[in-house]
Formats: sequence, C-alpha cells, structure tokens
Amino acid sequence: MDLDVFVSAHRSEWDRLEALLRRQRRLSGAEADELVTLYQRTATHLSLIQSSAPTPS
Repeated sequence: MDLDVFVSAHRSEWDRLEALLRRQRRLSGAEADELVTLYQRTATHLSLIQSSAPTPS
C-alpha cells in the first residue's frame, strides 16, 4: 500500500472528524451521525494500514 496516496485519499475525512471532535458547542443530529460514520471509517482505515504494514517502520 502506498501510504502517501492513502493519506491523500482520506485526509479530508480525517480533518472533518477532527473538526467535529473539537467543536465547542453541541453537535446537531446530522453532525453526530456524521461523526459516528467518520469515526467508524477512520477505525477501518487504521486497521487497513496496520494489516498492510505491520512493522513500525
């Protein structure tokens, strides 16, 4: 797996998740749903990276 390509492909999703997590106000229902979806996708992304590149290097 080319990590640079992977990061480029998913960076916007990760940035949006971070923005939702840093909100100082309550999330709307749609935002909360989006947060859950992005969290699940990000967990999948991390799993894919770990399984394709199991060594720390």
